[in-house]
Amino acid sequence: MAGEEIGLEDMLLLRERRADLQHSLLQRPGCACVVCLTMNIAGPVKRTPMTDLFFDEGRRKIAAVLTGLSLDWREERLEAAAGLTACYCCGGDPVTVKRSMILLEEESRAARLWDIDVLYGLGQKVSRAELGVPERRCFLCGNPAVGCARSRRHTVEEMWAYTTEVLWAWYVERQAESIGMMAQRALLHEVAVTPKPGLVDRNNNGAHRDMDFFSFLDSACVLRPYFARCARWGLEHAEVLPEEGLPSLQILGMQAEEEMYRITSGANTHKGAIFSLGILSAAAGILAAQGGTEKDAWHLGNLAGRIAGGQAGQKGARASAANGYAREISMLKKFRQCRLDTGSWNRELVEMLLQIMGEVEDTNLLRRGGEEGLAYVRRAAGNLLRNGSCSLAEVEALDQHLIQRNLSPGGSADLLAILCFLHFWED
Repeated sequence: MAGEEIGLEDMLLLRERRADLQHSLLQRPGCACVVCLTMNIAGPVKRTPMTDLFFDEGRRKIAAVLTGLSLDWREERLEAAAGLTACYCCGGDPVTVKRSMILLEEESRAARLWDIDVLYGLGQKVSRAELGVPERRCFLCGNPAVGCARSRRHTVEEMWAYTTEVLWAWYVERQAESIGMMAQRALLHEVAVTPKPGLVDRNNNGAHRDMDFFSFLDSACVLRPYFARCARWGLEHAEVLPEEGLPSLQILGMQAEEEMYRITSGANTHKGAIFSLGILSAAAGILAAQGGTEKDAWHLGNLAGRIAGGQAGQKGARASAANGYAREISMLKKFRQCRLDTGSWNRELVEMLLQIMGEVEDTNLLRRGGEEGLAYVRRAAGNLLRNGSCSLAEVEALDQHLIQRNLSPGGSADLLAILCFLHFWED
């Protein structure tokens, strides 16, 4: 929320530029009205990185509404230290457009910071009074905003504190939901990959009798709020040592497991992913709280490793986490090159799964088939990729062999989901 202080002259100059832009847009053929977006920011600082972010959120929402109203529109912007302006020249009835903009201004607590005018004719504004809509209320006391502004009932410091609080709450929610969706997307992509030897995919249930493709869809959907909660924890505890976060995340994880078992009637679809993607989501939240500038997987994995803490003697998901997902991050380059070679997202993920199966000590395979079963799968997967690639028919044949031997490389599937998450984070 740091920014440059500006003076009255800067504000007046921007106001003149804005009026000129609005006037010129209203003169354009086919322009029935102009929608003008600005920000309600009290005090001498009118722009900060956070206010600019929220301004862009308003731009996206206005564009979506105008498009949803089937209106032709064109955006023009003004940028100055005294504030940002976005004007939309569009067709359509000004009253209808204003009603939609009022709904945007009232959709959330933070939306009160948007000021969206609709102008027509020679520059007249469609007022709330014309539509029988109550005038806007003050941030702090709920009285008519115009009266509070004129009487200067509240101090600049009070208004600034409110603005900071509201924008931070918006940012936390926005980032947490985005990260939660990223984790869910990784799970959905992983289960959709077909064929997957011994695993549930769109063709069959693999070496499983208690779950199917739809079980995984249900599980991925019910877990999305959990991943968002982990990200929110990271956003709200960025100043806490990452090593201190594991107990809190474990409590969230226990609740998520219960939700998973409830929706799948007791099937363990994503227990490993709950741990791994939960920690990665928390790490992503911490980085987002710090400004979101470190978008490479190395920073994310390193932070996740610190959250996981010491996992001496552990195998599988916990060992990978403690190691900062170094092996998975090292695979990202292959991951992207594979896509360039295959030209297919599904094919890329199939081949990456085979590479993982051929390299890792999958604890799921150890439980089901012991050392012999693990060695068989690693050897078979390696053979398929011996010449750099293989046919999907060969993968389907391996799928049948693993089903017959009741072997399921579930740990490898979890690592594939982690790779997807890391890729989405960097992308």
